[in-house]
Amino acid sequence: MNKGKEFTVIKYSDDYKERWKKFWSEKHQCSLYHSIPWLEFSCHIFKCENESVICLKSNGDIIGILPLLSKTKGKGKYFVSAPFRDRGGIVAKTEEIGKVLFEKFLEILSPKDKFLIKIIDDNEKKYYPDVFCFNSGKIRSILNINKDLNEIWSGISPKARNHYRKGEKKGLMFKRLNVEEHVLEFEKLLLKTRKNIGTLTYPQNYFSKMYHYLGDNFMKLFSVSNNGEVLAMVVAHTYKESIVYAYAVYNFQFVNKYSLNDFMVWNIIKWGVENNFKIVDFAADRKKNKGVIDFKKKYADKQLECYSIRNFDIDETSIKFENTIKLFVKFIPTSLLQKMSNLIVPRYFI
Repeated sequence: MNKGKEFTVIKYSDDYKERWKKFWSEKHQCSLYHSIPWLEFSCHIFKCENESVICLKSNGDIIGILPLLSKTKGKGKYFVSAPFRDRGGIVAKTEEIGKVLFEKFLEILSPKDKFLIKIIDDNEKKYYPDVFCFNSGKIRSILNINKDLNEIWSGISPKARNHYRKGEKKGLMFKRLNVEEHVLEFEKLLLKTRKNIGTLTYPQNYFSKMYHYLGDNFMKLFSVSNNGEVLAMVVAHTYKESIVYAYAVYNFQFVNKYSLNDFMVWNIIKWGVENNFKIVDFAADRKKNKGVIDFKKKYADKQLECYSIRNFDIDETSIKFENTIKLFVKFIPTSLLQKMSNLIVPRYFI
C-alpha cells in the first residue's frame, strides 16, 4: 500500500469490484477494455491474473485505475493492459493521480518483470515518462456519427457509396443476429477467414465465452447475406456512446463480387445512428496493412497514431514467427489450425 497526501494506491481485489464499476460508468475515457466484464473474460480465456492497480480517495472512492493482467514468464511476470486489443492504460481524475498511479506500479515490479500498456492517442501519454513511451506502429480510425445520417453519407468517399449501392442492387441483406444462437456460426467462418489470410485464430469458444461475460449490452453480432446464405459477419463491441468494429469475417469467394466490406460498414453506421451511438471506432491496424488503413480512411474522419508503454524492446523473433506461421497455416486443415491456436495464442498474450 502506498499513501499520498490525499489518496492511496493499492492492488485491485474483488472487494473493490462495485467501486470500479462505478468509476468506469462515470468516466467517459473508460473503454470496454477497462471494464470488469472484459477483465474477467480475459482472465478466464488467457488463464492470467488480474493485477490491476487502483487509486483510492480518503473516503474509499476510486479516483484512478490501471487495468493490468499478468502471467509468469521465465523468472518474472509479464503485464499487459488488454491482450489482443489496442486499448487500456490509466484513467484518472487528474494528471497528478495518473502519474502517481504509474509510479507506484513501477515500485511493485521486480527487475525481471515486463509490462505492455496500450494507449490510443497523444493525450494519454501524459501519465507516463517519455522513456517508456513508444509509437506502436498502428493507426486507429474513428468516425463521429453524432450528426444527421445524410451528412455522414455525403462525408464518406464516393467509391464507398458506389460499392454500397452495388451490394444493394445485388440483393444483399443486413441483419443484427442473436449472439447466443449464431456465435458458433461466426467462429466457424472466422476459422476459414484466418486460414485464408494465413494467421492463427482465437482459442476455441473464445466468442462464446466472450458473450457469457459481456452479454447483449456489450456485444453485438451482425451479418450480410444473399439468398439466405451468410457471406459476412461482424462482432461489434458497444459501450457508452461507442461502437467498436472489433472482429470481421468474410466468405472470401464473395468479398469483391458483392463489395461486402462497404455494405457491412455502412449498415453498421446506420444502425449506430438509429440507436443513438456517437462514435464508430474501427480499431487499430498496423501501418504495414496499408490496404486496410486506406479502406477505413474512406469512412473515418480521424486517424490517430497509437502508442505502447513498455519497459522492453519488441522482439524481432515475434515478427519472424508471424511470417513463418503465415506460410504454414494456409496449407493445414482448419481443425489443426484450431488446435494450434488453442495451444499458442493464450501463451502469446500480447
